[in-house]
Amino acid sequence: MSWPFLPIELIDLIVGLLLDDWRSLAACSLVDSTWTPLAFAHLSASKLTLEIDWPHCPDVDDFIRIFPPGLPISHTVSHLTIRGTSTHVADLLPLPDALDLHHLSQLTCLHLQHFLVHSLQTFSLFVLRCSALRELSIESVGTEMTAALQPLKPGPTMYPMPPNLSKLRIVDPPEMGPISFTEPLYYSLLLNESPAPLQSLMVHRPPPCHSWDAAARRSAETLTHLSITISVELYLGLTHLVRHPQLENNIAACPHLRDVTLRYFPETASESSFLLGFLGNFVLPGGPMECAGVLERLRLALSYSRPVVDLQHILNQFALLPRKLSKDDYPALSTVHLDILYDPNDREPHSPTPEEVHAFVDAVRSTLQAQDPRDAIIEVVAVPVDEWESQHCSLSAWSRIEGPLQH
Repeated sequence: MSWPFLPIELIDLIVGLLLDDWRSLAACSLVDSTWTPLAFAHLSASKLTLEIDWPHCPDVDDFIRIFPPGLPISHTVSHLTIRGTSTHVADLLPLPDALDLHHLSQLTCLHLQHFLVHSLQTFSLFVLRCSALRELSIESVGTEMTAALQPLKPGPTMYPMPPNLSKLRIVDPPEMGPISFTEPLYYSLLLNESPAPLQSLMVHRPPPCHSWDAAARRSAETLTHLSITISVELYLGLTHLVRHPQLENNIAACPHLRDVTLRYFPETASESSFLLGFLGNFVLPGGPMECAGVLERLRLALSYSRPVVDLQHILNQFALLPRKLSKDDYPALSTVHLDILYDPNDREPHSPTPEEVHAFVDAVRSTLQAQDPRDAIIEVVAVPVDEWESQHCSLSAWSRIEGPLQH
């Protein structure tokens, strides 16, 4: 059959309207030899999404059929999202065994959301086979409960990661609990003889099981963007908190950091008040960090709790920040953001009210007025915790990170 002639520009326009519709783009590639390269080009630029559903999973079935091993079309997949249809931890569905990505030679970006895998070994092989992978996001992905309840082997077990991985995001809600495999991934990054050349690391899993700043140091020579949650319980004791912060040995030792977000997550309300009181000493070591000359953006987030010590003493600690972050030591640093987090929906009798939080923020804001033109400008705001997580922990926030990949 002879097809009517269409100009290349018109074909490209038609195919371009189907961006991210991978089924239709795959169909266009079969029209004739003129359509194939254009459809392939748009497939390469598309963000493919597979939804996991049961008992039938049409997205996975169609993907396996359309992108099998050995066909050129399989080399067009570069950006893939696999997600479950339910976001509730109790309703997470298992990843279909039939789905394999090892033959997708151009897959560089993989987002995994809201499903279960049979075991950590299964997940490790699933990801490791993506040899070209450079960007990996893991959100609410865990092991099935039967695997999570199995006795742990003595000592940490390493699960290899793709060798060229440069962007890693891990976000878990607290209710993931025992089925989360954040801890083994932490050990893998920390103990692997050949650390991943990470340029961007985001880990938010309150309460954090480990200090991920130690894993960050393993990629110190390449890391430029860092966003993590740090547990306050790692710094119990006033002397340890003030004089020997782990930040001094880990985050502060990364020389190329340009964008840093630190969320301090207290285990108890008393620790939250304790942290508020000594923020000025806690945030930075005694001298400038290794990245002082290149650090451009700094965001600090703390959960508010009603102070148990004298308010003026707390304000005096906050007053140390503008001088510690001055242009003399941090010439590239723009506005420093200090976010005080609170839950406006908390109706417990002794919980702070939004009005109380905003009054505290006003007092801190007055304290942080720069006394010298070289002092850092610090912007203090009160932010509902859900809003903060949406703005700074979400996949869209991670995607907005500037320039983490070097092409």
